[in-house]
Amino acid sequence: MRTKSEILARLEELKNDRADVDELFAPVIAKIEKYFVGDSQLTHDVQYTLHQLAQDIMNRKTIYENQSRMPSFPTNYPKGYEDVRDLFVGGGAFEEIMAVSIEDFEAAYVYEPPEDEGGGGEESAGTGGDGGSGENLPPSSNTLLDAWLGMVGAAREGELSGLGAIAGFCEGGGYNGGLAMLFEELGEVISSIGKPELAKRIYVSGGYREVIETFGLNVYIASTELLQ
Repeated sequence: MRTKSEILARLEELKNDRADVDELFAPVIAKIEKYFVGDSQLTHDVQYTLHQLAQDIMNRKTIYENQSRMPSFPTNYPKGYEDVRDLFVGGGAFEEIMAVSIEDFEAAYVYEPPEDEGGGGEESAGTGGDGGSGENLPPSSNTLLDAWLGMVGAAREGELSGLGAIAGFCEGGGYNGGLAMLFEELGEVISSIGKPELAKRIYVSGGYREVIETFGLNVYIASTELLQ
């Protein structure tokens, strides 16, 4: 996951020591600051999804004496099933922020004279600071900043939807197995996943510890001994 500090540092680089663009950057910075503050809805959804995923993995990893009587589990895993951090990308804005060149970012500035000074014709607008009619005016907007503002603003809704897809997949996938456990004589358990392996799959490779810590969520994290 990208951290708040590295994203904000990158935006500072893209600002390129310009004093006339602070107002354009301010809404994006504020939106990113807000994005990295967890809330009760995110806490609940992460907690619920983690619980469903743990149950799903335990069921998949449990082998019975009469395993042939157990129905197979679905394998059309939704995004984030293997690593939940794949969902938390600021709606796609964070990678764009980190990857865009300063040159391309500068070219995205839009220059428009104030309405009371615009007389139409040649001096109505310029873009990109390339020596056009708006070169002596501060930029009125930046198309990339505008896009990132919308992407980060819509990100949480998409992330909650993604968590819901994982939880629903895990819950639905376990129904047939649960029915088989209820009605079939499955015999002894031959093998199953241990607590350390499960904890590391969920919190380390699965990314839940990083998500919980990044957003400051009140969700249980397995003890250090289990995660080593």
